[in-house]
Amino acid sequence: ALLLLHATVLASAYVLMAHAARQFIVSSKYRRMRRDSVSEKAEELKRSYIAQTLHDIGTPMNTLTLGLDLLKGSALATDQREIVETCECSVEMMCLTRRKAMDYAKYREHE
Repeated sequence: ALLLLHATVLASAYVLMAHAARQFIVSSKYRRMRRDSVSEKAEELKRSYIAQTLHDIGTPMNTLTLGLDLLKGSALATDQREIVETCECSVEMMCLTRRKAMDYAKYREHE
């Protein structure tokens, strides 16, 4: 009878441990799924923000480029022409940086 009681206690302990292990596995999977979901949402928000920002930068850059082209076509003093040329270089660098960021964003989107 003592042996049967001992076996019953061991079997009950085994069932409880198995149940606890299953609960741990399920809760771990749930936490991982939530973490992955939050991470994916954060990544999507970041991509969306970058895309919108790059788009919003485009219009002012085009306006600056056109304005500088108009200034170059007018009668300017030497120092004014140098300022316009410096501004053109800056705008070109900003446009290049924007294009690189857009290319990178497209690359990341297809990963």
